[in-house]
Amino acid sequence: MRDVYSHRPVEPEELPSVMRKHIYTGAMGVAYSSLIAGIFFTDYGSRAGFSYWHWGIWRGLVTAAMLFQFLGARMTGLFGQRKKLWFRTALAGRLLRGAAIILSFYMLPFSGAAAITVLICLTAVASACGSVSIPPWQSWLSEIIPRDIHGAFMGRRRKWTALAALALAAPCALLVKWMPEEMRMEALLVVFAVGFAIGCIDLYIHRTIPEPEATLTKTRSLIQQIAFVMRDRLFRPVIVFRACWMFSMTLGGSLAMVYFVEDLGFTRKMFVGWLVLSAVPSLATAVSSQWTGGLVDRLGVRKVLLLSHLAWSFLPFCWLLATKETAVYWLIAAAVIQGVGPTAAMLAMSKVTLRFPARSERAMYVAVLSCITGLVGVIAAPIAGLYLEWLRGWSATVLGREVGGFHILFCISLVLRLASTLLAARVPEPRPYSDEFAPV
Repeated sequence: MRDVYSHRPVEPEELPSVMRKHIYTGAMGVAYSSLIAGIFFTDYGSRAGFSYWHWGIWRGLVTAAMLFQFLGARMTGLFGQRKKLWFRTALAGRLLRGAAIILSFYMLPFSGAAAITVLICLTAVASACGSVSIPPWQSWLSEIIPRDIHGAFMGRRRKWTALAALALAAPCALLVKWMPEEMRMEALLVVFAVGFAIGCIDLYIHRTIPEPEATLTKTRSLIQQIAFVMRDRLFRPVIVFRACWMFSMTLGGSLAMVYFVEDLGFTRKMFVGWLVLSAVPSLATAVSSQWTGGLVDRLGVRKVLLLSHLAWSFLPFCWLLATKETAVYWLIAAAVIQGVGPTAAMLAMSKVTLRFPARSERAMYVAVLSCITGLVGVIAAPIAGLYLEWLRGWSATVLGREVGGFHILFCISLVLRLASTLLAARVPEPRPYSDEFAPV
């Protein structure tokens, strides 16, 4: 019986089946994420007693966990066992997330503060485990999917992952909607349990995809590897752009879901909230992703990044105009933007990150970019939470409309997003590479 972790190349005749497996396991992974995050987790956290400050701290810690991608990249370079490292850390992250929810649920009747602390800390550790798994998985993926169809394949994969998330989340949202108010926490636990089951099955199936032999980088230390990436002056515009964008996006977007659930009243309209905040973006992603993925291959990453981030910038504008009476209409408009703009942006950035560096350096390029942008997010999320907590209860009337702290935050985020988008013009196209190139 073949060792599931043994290295072997993907034979040409099995590439179509491997790509299909990447798609349906990816669909299961996104379905897992949609059920244990987003509106379901936000509703759970709000019912557990999270304040704006708690949400800011939680978001900051989860974002800070991206620093552990350095560890994943370093271990990939030292040992080359990408599949084994990915599987064990991804499984640990999902199990820890489940433990966080179960423990916090049973602790709530005795100590709300302790339950919140456990939920925040364990989900942060779970996110750290998940971050370790990202560089080996990305490096592994990039050696299987041919370079010239990378964008089209990822677009097709994104379409099916969006549809899978939609198909599974719909009945879960209905379950929560139909449950009496006093049983909502239990209903959310059922949703989380379904998500965890699907997430674990995804990992075990995905583990059967072949892993080609990795190129090791034992000759350089972690600091030398990071310096190697940072000295690459062609890649630096990518880092600057992503860091500025992450700050502008996190400042206004990290607590936006809390605004939708608490201030716009979606906690009392869970199914409508799910339709607007999850279903419509998933449908827009499913409809557009295959086309935008092919566009990345045809037009190049720079043009797609500019257009997609420009569209993405206008999300806070829709949030600003939404009221309790008009929230559904404005958030549907935002959901369409969210399904098209960010999807195209992520497909383009994926091609930059995975096709720009040499084969032996891909894991570290992924880690450096993610960790630097993650550090920026760590700064922005607590600032947003502290600012909103400071202005809790404050309001003013502007042009006959009552505005509060969230509205000011959305305005700042809108301006910063538009300014950050200009930096996308400096992002380079993926270059022809070899394993011997050096930064210049």
